[in-house]
Order: sequence, then C-alpha cells, then structure tokens
Amino acid sequence: MPYFQQNKNNLFITNILILINVIIIADGAFMTPLWSDFVLKIGGNIQTAGQAVLIFSMAIGIFTWIAGWIEHHYQNDEWFMCFSALWIFIAYLGYFFVHTPSQLYLVEIALGIGGAFQSPAICALYQRYFTQQQSSLFWAIWNGFYNIGMGIGAMLAAFLVAHFNYTLMFTVLSITAGLNLLINIFLMMKIKNIGFFGVWKIKT
Repeated sequence: MPYFQQNKNNLFITNILILINVIIIADGAFMTPLWSDFVLKIGGNIQTAGQAVLIFSMAIGIFTWIAGWIEHHYQNDEWFMCFSALWIFIAYLGYFFVHTPSQLYLVEIALGIGGAFQSPAICALYQRYFTQQQSSLFWAIWNGFYNIGMGIGAMLAAFLVAHFNYTLMFTVLSITAGLNLLINIFLMMKIKNIGFFGVWKIKT
C-alpha cells in the first residue's frame, strides 16, 4: 500500500514521530562543526574533545541496554519518550554552565543517558504503526530524514556561532529541545487518548 494511502491515524502518528526524530538529530548535530572550537574555549584540547565523545558514546551505549530492558518490562514507549525528552532538555541547559572539561564530561554523560532511553522507545513506537511488508519504505523515509536533520542542525549551529555567539546557539538548542518535549507530550496524549484537564481530546 502506498505511503499516503495508510490509515489516517497511523500516518499522522508516524509523521509526528519522524518530526520528533528530525528535531532530536538536528539538536544532536549542533556541536558537530563546533566541537573542537568549543573545547578550546573551555580550556581543553583535541584529546579533551576525543574523551568527551568517548564518554558520551559509552554512556549511551551502556545505558541503552539498561533502558531497553526497562522499557521492555514496562511496555510504555510513549511515557519513556516524554521522560527522555525532558531529560535531554534539562541536559542541554547544562551547556550554559560548562566552563571546564570536567563539566563538559558531566553534560555528555547526562545526554548519553537521555539518548539511551529515547532510542529504543521511539523506534519501537514507530514500527508499531506499519506492517512488516511496509518496513523497507518506512525505514527508508526515517533514515532519509535522519540525515537531513543532521545537516540542518550542524548548519544552523555553525551559522549562529559564526554570526552571533555560543550563548545564542545554546538558547536555540534549548528552545528546540523544549519544543520537542511539547510535541512528545502531545503525541502521548493523542495515542493514549488523554484529554487536557480531562476535557479536550486530541483528534486528527
């Protein structure tokens, strides 16, 4: 069945999940072109940059195993997506207070933990809304937007720092992370059919 001929509700949810993932990936790519420059500004060096990436990678790798087991046990992907979005939003605010390599390492650990809970939940939720026969098409769309989001985030961050400063860049990063949290809450309410204050329910 063609992509745009899917069940209306399923198509709406998959499109929202793709949007959420684009924001997540764009935010995650903000530091990509600026990493070495930012590390130098806080008194680090090229080795500091490598260690920070290693710490983030170890944190997200190890905690993904833990998060996957927890999420499998509780079977509540929507809630875990909101939890991880909130955690990542708070972690991004930590960049405003990074002045030393040690503080950077702490932020990277926090971001790794948040990303670990986000990844299994969003993938599990996404694949819930299409059939096995449709998986190649839907994952191709997902991965295409994943790479586009990465480029958008890197270019936006580079523009902000080149023409303004890191403070504005971190402000925009925090705003987009906050927007992502709100969209996650909206999606959870839509899927679980929860009304605002028990009255208004989200419909498509």
